[in-house]
Amino acid sequence: MGIDANLIGDVPGQPEGILASATKVRDLADALQTDYDDAWAAKELPDIWEGEAAEAYNTVIYDQSVQISDLKEGVSRASGALEDYGWVVRTEQQRCDGIRDRMLELDAVVETATGLVEMMRAHLQVMPEVAEHQQAYVESVATVRQAAVTCAALLAEGAHVEVYNYNDQGQDLGARTDLRQDQMEKIASDLENGRIYPDDINQRGIGDCYLLAALSSMARTSEGREHISGMVKPHYENGELTGFMVTLPRDPNDPHSGEGRTVFVDETYVHGSTGTSADANVFSVIEAAYGQVYPAGTLPENSEGNGLTGGRPDDSLEELTDTDSEVVHRKRGVFGWGAGYDDGQREQITAATEEGRPVVAATAGISDEERKEGVGIVTVTIEGEEQQIEMVGTHAYEVVSSDENGVTLRNPWGYNNPGSGTTPMGATFTISWEDFEDYSSDVSIGGGYSS
Repeated sequence: MGIDANLIGDVPGQPEGILASATKVRDLADALQTDYDDAWAAKELPDIWEGEAAEAYNTVIYDQSVQISDLKEGVSRASGALEDYGWVVRTEQQRCDGIRDRMLELDAVVETATGLVEMMRAHLQVMPEVAEHQQAYVESVATVRQAAVTCAALLAEGAHVEVYNYNDQGQDLGARTDLRQDQMEKIASDLENGRIYPDDINQRGIGDCYLLAALSSMARTSEGREHISGMVKPHYENGELTGFMVTLPRDPNDPHSGEGRTVFVDETYVHGSTGTSADANVFSVIEAAYGQVYPAGTLPENSEGNGLTGGRPDDSLEELTDTDSEVVHRKRGVFGWGAGYDDGQREQITAATEEGRPVVAATAGISDEERKEGVGIVTVTIEGEEQQIEMVGTHAYEVVSSDENGVTLRNPWGYNNPGSGTTPMGATFTISWEDFEDYSSDVSIGGGYSS
């Protein structure tokens, strides 16, 4: 083989094996359809069976039927993803076989030239075309690799079965709902036009304040919004928008590996980051991606496998930005003396927000004895007026800004509980440094954004 032809390597993949796997997965989807039909038929009860036992039986059958149906749809999509991937590999391999044949012809032009001068002239003559074919080969390999990432994401989503997570009110916090076409189109438009706003985050049942506060802080700056837009890409199948490919810069399950994780999302949590609103947004898409990555879904991270409930803001900042974060720990002092954040720490926190770095405060680790008045009620300023609100323990707040007068925070709930009465207060408020120190255990500062 000639010198230039050697520049064209193999395109990875075995299309025949991939396409054969697609057929097997399609057969599995057909079998799941049969299982669904059988499960749904099992809900028919004898007329004589009534009461709580009958209702419980029907509930179990219904839940199982829904899960089988979801799995069947996912497996069907996985089959299509494998088929698409197989055809991409076959097409690019055939393309590169043609490129290699053409490079052999160009090598022959140079090799058959007589004399050094003629060989140099022939080499210069074929160089532009050689460079063009080299670039085409590089593009083919990149196309196959991207197809592999897409296929892997669709396979993972297809095999994903969300873990049940019932709260005390009987709500399944792991319940998901399909993204409607109009929702997907709006999210795609928001991503394209940078319409990514912190106030669109309204946490409800899932305990992922650490993640949502980090996203809220990122969305506070143009650089952060641009970074979020780069993480979430619309995914089209046959020209139709079907969901989003979310690339988490660091895999939450293995953040120290240096590898990211791409997840396909076409469902979001019913009790997720959009509060009582039925309109999904880019934040609920990222939240759903995290829930799919974690083996325990929305359950706590100390359950069997990692879960979405509970976590550290500094970990989320690193996973989302692909840069190392730092944690400013509140000084505990000696018998109360010297407790809080010293002048250097205050300046560090203030400088971080002024530089546009994402910053999140946690309220974990402060005992009741150390809390002001021991009841979590604090006087703050909301839209220029003094108000009393309830500070939440074991929670995370976005740090919007700070100066010598205090710290401005945003509660990812989208509101704050009042100190008295029942009317919700605004989400964003300014608290004095002294009160902030009573409640904040530490502040996580992101390292910026990876290029």
